[in-house]
Amino acid sequence: MLAISENARYTNALGDALLCAMHWCFVYRFVRRGRVTGDRARALQGLTLAYYLCMIGFQGFGCLMHLVEPNYAVPDKFWAYYMLCGCFAPPLYGMVCCLDQLEDARHAVLGVAGFLVAPLLYLPCAYFRVDLSDYLPLPKTLELTLPAFFVRRMSNLPWMASALALNRVKEATVPLTLTFDGRGYAATPFEAIFDPKYRDATDLVASFPDWRCESLGTLMLFFGVGTNVVFTLLNAHGARSPDAGKRGRAADGKTSGLFMFVALLSMPPSMLLGGVRCGIDLMHACAAPSMYLQAAACAGAVAAADARARERKVR
Repeated sequence: MLAISENARYTNALGDALLCAMHWCFVYRFVRRGRVTGDRARALQGLTLAYYLCMIGFQGFGCLMHLVEPNYAVPDKFWAYYMLCGCFAPPLYGMVCCLDQLEDARHAVLGVAGFLVAPLLYLPCAYFRVDLSDYLPLPKTLELTLPAFFVRRMSNLPWMASALALNRVKEATVPLTLTFDGRGYAATPFEAIFDPKYRDATDLVASFPDWRCESLGTLMLFFGVGTNVVFTLLNAHGARSPDAGKRGRAADGKTSGLFMFVALLSMPPSMLLGGVRCGIDLMHACAAPSMYLQAAACAGAVAAADARARERKVR
C-alpha cells in the first residue's frame, strides 16, 4: 500500500507532474494527427511517440518517488523501470534529430544506431550495479575550499555549524574546506551535510560524488550532459541547412540544449545553497523550456517529413 512519506518533497513532485502533463498533451496532439506518409516520416513518428512515452514514464515515476520514497536507497524493479525510461528518453530524441537533420540516409541510420547502443551498454552496468570509480581513476571524495569572504557571506546557511565543526573552528570568518564524501545528501538533514555522523547515509537520488551506474546522478551525467553535447552538434549541423523549417528546429534544439546544460550544471551549487529540494526545483524550472522545445521539435520533424513525402507523391 502506497503512503505519502513524512519526508515527501511536494514541490519536486509537482514539477515532475507538470512536465508529465505537458508530454501527455503532446501525445494527444500526436494521436489526433493520425497516420503519416513516407518511410522517414513513419520512422520519425514511431520514435517521437516512444520519446514522449519514455518521458512520461520517467517523470511519472519521479513524481511518485518524491511523494512516497524520496530517499530511494535500494534499487528494485520500480527503480529499474525508472532507469529504463531515463536511459532511453534522451537517445530517442537524438534518433529523431538524426533522421531530421541528416539528409544522407546512411548517416542518419548510423546516428540512430549509435544512440541505440548507448542505453544498451549502460543498462547492464546499472543492473549489475557497476561503480565506475572501481575501474576508472574517478574521485570518491571531493574537497572545496571556500575563501573567508564567501564563508562570511554564507554564515547563515543551516549547514554552516557542521562545516565549522568539520574544520574545527568556531566562527565563520576563516577559509573553510568542505568535504563531499559520497554520502546521500537526500538522506542527510540539510543542516548536517558535513556532519561525520551521516557519513554512511546513502540514497540513489543525490549522492555526491557518486559513480554508481544505478544512481540518478550518474544517469544524469551520461544521458543528460553527455547526450546534450551530441544534440548540440547535430543541431549545429542542421542550422546550416537550406531548409528554413529545419533551421528553425535546429535553432530551437540549440536553445533547448542551453537550458538543459543550465538545468543540470546548476543542480550541485543550488543543492549546496538550498538543499536537495531547492536543487531539483531549479532543475525542473530550467529543464521545462528545454523539454518543451525538444518535444515540439519532434512533432515538427514528423510534420515536415510527412509534408515532403506527400509532395513527392503528388509529383
